[in-house]
Amino acid sequence: MRAWAEQLPQLLWNEDGQALTHEVYVEVEVEESGRDMGAPTGPGERRILLDLVRGRPQAWVLEGEPGAGKSTLLKMTLLDLLDARETDSGEPLPIVASVADLVACGDLARAAAQPVAAALRPLVEAAVRAGLDSGRVVLLLDGADEVDQVEAAADAIERARLATLGCALVVSGRRGLP
Repeated sequence: MRAWAEQLPQLLWNEDGQALTHEVYVEVEVEESGRDMGAPTGPGERRILLDLVRGRPQAWVLEGEPGAGKSTLLKMTLLDLLDARETDSGEPLPIVASVADLVACGDLARAAAQPVAAALRPLVEAAVRAGLDSGRVVLLLDGADEVDQVEAAADAIERARLATLGCALVVSGRRGLP
């Protein structure tokens, strides 16, 4: 999973020129059960997603306009969680998958393994299954709005949620997800 996440370009272009990925700031607002938790106050606040998903068995929806940074935020959260696991094996295992792969594969472990080289897929699938068995995962599902079959996507997300009960789940997509 780390290899997939590290494919994220290290430089992004913005109106002021280039910026390192870790310097990019995307403003998000967080609501929990209808209660406004406020907007982050500045750079570095991307870790709030990390703070929300660590040890909080809740489902979160990350909505935004195209290009707002939803996928980047998920990938940076993935890397932060992997870094945390390197120093503390008790940290949850981050699992990332696209909703399109989840619909196509019908299986969370296979969907998570899709972006890696074919030779490594069995290893990724085994790691994901072990993480699911442990009950200590953070599931990051990207691109909920990029699937034409809305009902199939909703069903796949619900199956993934049920497979990870008691764990944190983040689903990203454009505003107005069904």
